[in-house]
Amino acid sequence: PLSWADIDTVVAAMGTERPAALRDAALIRVAYETLMRRSELVAMDVHHVDFERDGSALVSLPRSKTDQEGEGELRPLSPATAATLRAWLDAAEITEGAVWRSIPPTWKGSAAFRNRLDDGDVARIFKRRALAAGFSPESISAHSTRVGAAQELLENNFATGAIMLAGGWKTERMVVRYGRKLAASRNAKLPFITTLHGT
Repeated sequence: PLSWADIDTVVAAMGTERPAALRDAALIRVAYETLMRRSELVAMDVHHVDFERDGSALVSLPRSKTDQEGEGELRPLSPATAATLRAWLDAAEITEGAVWRSIPPTWKGSAAFRNRLDDGDVARIFKRRALAAGFSPESISAHSTRVGAAQELLENNFATGAIMLAGGWKTERMVVRYGRKLAASRNAKLPFITTLHGT
């Protein structure tokens, strides 16, 4: 899992000098706050994002793995993450179509010649950026932000139902699984309590 503090570390290591840094910072922050699957992230189009007057934004998911009927879901973005997303869109001159796109070596600021990222691209970006920030890339996947967000919601005592809604889970199974991993991690950090053994 990547926690919000981990993400801050990863984003800080990127800098903001190149368009790729703007894109990757926005991608990782949006992935965390929306708890989106990588397939949902790469399906994002500009018209799926509504920027609000208070600086926040809402991202609509027209279809997801657990919403095959296409009823749609809304995921909120904080003002800080919405600003990061807007910075990428403005720098890339993206006004319609895919939000997340590949960047050619000869960057000229035109959105017309860039392709939509695919599922594999998301994983590669996460791993590359995590490695640059000092994390082990082997432990990072395209769902590390999703797992990290779910675990931090659990840490902050959000109800299982609320977390299921936030991440688009239809059953409690995955949320419970993340909770068990979190509990195991916490227990591993506890000091040995000899009184439990009567000594």
